[in-house]
Amino acid sequence: MKYRNARGNLAVIAIMTLFCLSIFSYGVYASYHGLQLFQQGTINFIVGLFFLICIGIPSIYWAVSTIYRYFTAVPSHINQRQIRVINPHLLHEKGLYSDTEKWLCTIVKELSSSEGLPKNPVVGIELCDDNPNAYAVGATRSYAMVVATTGLIKQLNQSQVAAVMAHELGHIANLDTMAKTLLCAALDGVMLILFTPMMLIVWYFGRFVALLMLAAGLIYGLLGNWQHATGLFIGVLVWIILLSHSQI
Repeated sequence: MKYRNARGNLAVIAIMTLFCLSIFSYGVYASYHGLQLFQQGTINFIVGLFFLICIGIPSIYWAVSTIYRYFTAVPSHINQRQIRVINPHLLHEKGLYSDTEKWLCTIVKELSSSEGLPKNPVVGIELCDDNPNAYAVGATRSYAMVVATTGLIKQLNQSQVAAVMAHELGHIANLDTMAKTLLCAALDGVMLILFTPMMLIVWYFGRFVALLMLAAGLIYGLLGNWQHATGLFIGVLVWIILLSHSQI
């Protein structure tokens, strides 16, 4: 049955979308409220700065980065991993693709049609991975990618590989990949909301906590998680600004 689990995922997608929009609205309101307080005395200036830098800017940054990651999921994944993309329009070019790669692209096209997908997903092979694995990536049914590892292709026969590909295409057809993408974005938003009280801890408990946050930000940066690292660095910056105002 086509799209057998899509209804449940649509409910999850709707809830996560509303949640993400609420966080963005929360950030816009905090920014506006902070700007309004700037002209109402020193104390209100500090509070307004807190709203703007600790809540408003991180929330808006989170929303923009989430939209960017959502619509660039496929090319970003290709760039992050060693994935050889099979172009269906170049299958007949002599010497460009092996017989196995041509077969994989063809079978994915046939299975996509049977699943009722409006557009064939990008087909890729993850090189240098001997583990038998496959997965699907993408934001919508029309913009997705299925990937098989070299280990899967080497260790399984064609019937088994076709069954695995059908399973992954089922994830795309039933919007599992879309729901997962939005769920990850919502979890990042929850972390952002929970991060705001940490700013108050910095305000009251001072240098030690700020140094811990700075160290955590550096670690996140080294690990490539710049979204969390940016939030931590902003927190340290706010602490420095608040401290400088308290000493005036």
